[in-house]
Amino acid sequence: MILWKIAMRNVRQHRSKTLIIGSIIALGILFLVVGNSLMDTAQRGIEKMYIENYTGDLFLHMPSEKQLTLFGAMGPDMGDISIDGMKGYEKITGYLDSSGKVEAYSPQIVGFGLLAYVDEGGEQKGRGFTLVWGVDPEEYLRMFPDNIDTLDGTFISGDKPEIFLSAEAARSLEEETGIPVVPGDTVLITSMTGTAGTKIREVTVSGIFSFFESNVQLDMVSFVDPVTAMALSGLSVSKVTEANLSESERAMLGEVEEDDLFSSDLFSKPVTAEGEQDLTALFDDQTLEDPEGARTGNSWHYILVSLEDGVNTDRFVQGITTFAEGEGIPLAVSLWRDGAGMTADMSFGIQTLFNIIILIIAVVAVIIIMNTLVISVTERIPEIGTIRAVGGQKSFVRGMIIWETLIVSGIFGLIGIAGGTLILGILNATGIEASNMFLRIIFGGKILRPVVSLQAIGTSLIVILAIGVISSLYPTMIALKIKPVQAMSRR
Repeated sequence: MILWKIAMRNVRQHRSKTLIIGSIIALGILFLVVGNSLMDTAQRGIEKMYIENYTGDLFLHMPSEKQLTLFGAMGPDMGDISIDGMKGYEKITGYLDSSGKVEAYSPQIVGFGLLAYVDEGGEQKGRGFTLVWGVDPEEYLRMFPDNIDTLDGTFISGDKPEIFLSAEAARSLEEETGIPVVPGDTVLITSMTGTAGTKIREVTVSGIFSFFESNVQLDMVSFVDPVTAMALSGLSVSKVTEANLSESERAMLGEVEEDDLFSSDLFSKPVTAEGEQDLTALFDDQTLEDPEGARTGNSWHYILVSLEDGVNTDRFVQGITTFAEGEGIPLAVSLWRDGAGMTADMSFGIQTLFNIIILIIAVVAVIIIMNTLVISVTERIPEIGTIRAVGGQKSFVRGMIIWETLIVSGIFGLIGIAGGTLILGILNATGIEASNMFLRIIFGGKILRPVVSLQAIGTSLIVILAIGVISSLYPTMIALKIKPVQAMSRR
């Protein structure tokens, strides 16, 4: 109690220095609260946007050394879409269906294509580019019902070659050709991959759209039917079915022995390791395309998974990983952020940079506060010497200076928190509009309405205490070196 009273008296007596130190602390804490709350709000916005509209909570894929995202490989392999198709698809989806923890899931394929407009005479015009996502329309719209703004036409049906064209790709084609793209038009998609080579597919434009919440990467995405996507990516799009022939068809074939029918050199190769004929290798994949068969086999790159509310993500990942290992299925499970791609990484990187800036500002503030305290302690050498002379221990002097610093830090730190909360309240009411694509990436949307982050306030309180303690260390050391006789002789 005595230390508290002495510390409060000293704070009041040295008002000018108290105001200087306090103003620095208040401004620093205000900046910390506002800045971290902005970043935390943006981070939650990005997470919510991607999970609810694009990635789900998890995405499943084959194990890979590449950094896989929904846009293909990132990092050193950026732009590479030579991705292995999933194995054990039916067993994995069976597990998802029976787990009771999955709200929805959607298989997906990623690819890219060069676009060309085809006029009524069959002539190709213009060039454009698009990323393609091959999806099961029913599953995708069930999982992400609110992320698509249909500008014209309809979503792909999934049972014929179609493309749901992004507004950006449509605009690019119109600039090249001078012809507006409308539903019903025909475009060619040309894809080149290391595994599938060059593939060309003719598709009908089912509609034109934009995402409600978008960014540079998402603006390039168009949706295509699963079979087209699988063909462009070189995935398996076939299945074996039994031919049911009518009596008239059997009569037309006549008495033909099976051995005679398949004895020619045409069908003698290739042969699989098990000795069975691999007939699919003899035909172009376009011949064997089958929308129903496309739901099975190694025909998908990913499965996006949305978990029920309250499900522990780590436990679910452990469960499905254990299941896959038990079934001998190679499976990797990645979190939403891994699938979100470079725009999400950029936002988190900016937040890290912001925290580094905050750290630098805190260091500068500590140095300024420390210098001011040193001046204050130097001016009070006679007072400190007197305290020592009448029996005051070093611990008493140390406690007095620390308490003074903590009082100033605490009072002005709370002022900074209050000021930051007020500013955030105003910004939340008015909203901060993203005036360009860079800000939209950071904000996770077009408008950011920041809210006070409890984490930011907690961090600020820790910083307040740290500044108070660290700033007082050097001045305290100076004070404790003062000998009572020397101090009192300065009066």
